[in-house]
Amino acid sequence: MESFLELLGAGASVASGGIFGLIGSGIGVWAKMKQAKADRQWKEKEWAHESHLLDKQMQVGQAETENEIAITSSKGSWMGLSESIQADAATKASSAWASDVKALFRPFLTTALVGCTMYIIHSLLNGDLKGVISASETTEILRYAIYSVVFATSAAITWWFGDRALTPPHMKHR
Repeated sequence: MESFLELLGAGASVASGGIFGLIGSGIGVWAKMKQAKADRQWKEKEWAHESHLLDKQMQVGQAETENEIAITSSKGSWMGLSESIQADAATKASSAWASDVKALFRPFLTTALVGCTMYIIHSLLNGDLKGVISASETTEILRYAIYSVVFATSAAITWWFGDRALTPPHMKHR
């Protein structure tokens, strides 16, 4: 009987070892799952942080690009002004009155075109052109004339004043 009890004790030892082995294995699997979940949450936070950093880098890049465009535009304006001044200095007029006429041509042309535009609009509104040509011809001619004069006026104003933006007094000598 003693051998039967020893055999029963050995069987109990084997069974309890297996049971504790299963419990230990289950705890190990549970711990690995918990660790994997924690790693996944950490990666998600890391990716969100990297995405935020990339967004910030893109914003900084956009701001740099806008600054470069503004600097290039400003340099281009100053280069154009410099070239215009050099071209004016290079051309020598035969007399002083020719230089004066040349200097006054742009303002005169601008003023004349603005005056023509105002006259056409005034005549159109008052109906002063009804007896000169038929109504359909008047409409077509006036439409063409108005488009042409308005285009020329805006081109002259832009050509003459376009690159001379008003500067606030506190920024004049920057």
